[in-house]
Amino acid sequence: MKWKRGGWFLRLCGLALAFAPAPVAEASGANLSGDYDDQGEILSGDVSMVGGVVSLHALFALEFDPGRAQLLHAQTTRVRLGQSPDIVEITAYDADGQATPLGRWRRGGGYVPRGASLQLSTRGPDATYVFTLEPARDGAMLRLTVRREKKSVFGPGFEDIGAFVFARRMATPSGK
Repeated sequence: MKWKRGGWFLRLCGLALAFAPAPVAEASGANLSGDYDDQGEILSGDVSMVGGVVSLHALFALEFDPGRAQLLHAQTTRVRLGQSPDIVEITAYDADGQATPLGRWRRGGGYVPRGASLQLSTRGPDATYVFTLEPARDGAMLRLTVRREKKSVFGPGFEDIGAFVFARRMATPSGK
């Protein structure tokens, strides 16, 4: 049997490409990095569960008491979401630019990319909360779904807190 020059090498390269793992960057989906308004709108759920005011800061601070949620909202001008392939960070800013870190999640440690959305989980004082973030209106808004994990004799289940939308802030020269 006569081999063509380089034929076996090309076949080997083709097999290697066929069975090579997909790049990790493709799995991270849409990048939701940006600044968002603290005040949002409720799409579904019980408004009393979020303290009467829909505050992105209060939701990530797991603050569902109406008075405390209102206080956090009054102190917050914007919330910044920073996303890289391996880390998500969320920080609230007041009118003076003072930062309040709300959380940092690592891939595999509470941060799970899911196509165009991402899921964050955090343990609160009484339960685990799961946040699903996804772009809305062609990226002009952030849709946030919040659920609380409930344990039962049948295994874990989830209670929906609500679904909310928050407007993405346009960049300004001062960055505020």
